[in-house]
Amino acid sequence: MPFSKLGPTGKDADYVWGQKVTTLTTTGGSISGIKPGDIIQFRNVSFTKTVRTDFKGGGWRTETQTSSYGHHTAVVSAVHGNFIDLLQQNVGANGKGADAKKIVQNGTIWGKSFTTTEKDAKGNTVTTTYKFNGGTMWVYRPYK
Repeated sequence: MPFSKLGPTGKDADYVWGQKVTTLTTTGGSISGIKPGDIIQFRNVSFTKTVRTDFKGGGWRTETQTSSYGHHTAVVSAVHGNFIDLLQQNVGANGKGADAKKIVQNGTIWGKSFTTTEKDAKGNTVTTTYKFNGGTMWVYRPYK
């Protein structure tokens, strides 16, 4: 099937890549049906990962990472728990211009916000908050 028959085309279109599996937003969708080989179309999506370490002897440290996908497409390579592993390119340096990485890279996102807590090897308490801040991710299964 020609790409133009799947849905909207054009530089800034929300592409349709096959049969819709789910739509992930901050208020809905489920990753349970997503499989390797599915394609995710992103629109204005952002994530924040915050790691707080409470040291056994007192004190704490917080590290925060943020990523965003204004208009992006990626292929699912694995799904484990709340995490979705991706194969993607044209990321880095905001995915634009000469600094964008044109090679295929691995990445990991999450389909909902959640928090984990564990002890590290030194007995410190590490609390990680994975936040799906906003936007829409359409997940498609390519037609055979």
